[in-house]
Amino acid sequence: MNIGSNGNANGELDNPQGVAVDSSGNIFVADTNSNRIQKFDSNGNYISQFGTSGNDPGQMQYPFKLTIDSTGNIYVVSSQRVQKFDSTGNFILLIPGGNYDNNQLTYPCGVAVTTAGHILITDSFPFSIRDGCVLPGGAITVKDTLFGV
Repeated sequence: MNIGSNGNANGELDNPQGVAVDSSGNIFVADTNSNRIQKFDSNGNYISQFGTSGNDPGQMQYPFKLTIDSTGNIYVVSSQRVQKFDSTGNFILLIPGGNYDNNQLTYPCGVAVTTAGHILITDSFPFSIRDGCVLPGGAITVKDTLFGV
């Protein structure tokens, strides 16, 4: 099966770097140079997209990794941060990055979600896997370094 062709129109891809499949078999692609996530059905037919270029919550700069949790929420790694969207692409939350300290990511490069809902994020500096948590009141923090420095 081929999905998309080269370009920037709906259903076309420009340097795709990440892919994930939801429980219904829909295929989500991180269309990196187009700063968006595109959704295709299990046969590779275009359905929809979300994301625009920018640095505000819900916007993306070169998304390159994504994963989908058991409830269909989509987690996207782009431009030193991780964002969570619902299954239709509505923005839910932002785990910020870009500055090294105990409460922010530095250079996130991958994301996964455990069955318990923990957001595991690989951070290329300080070379670790970190646990992004939602705190009471909805604040986001990077709680623990699970593995690494």
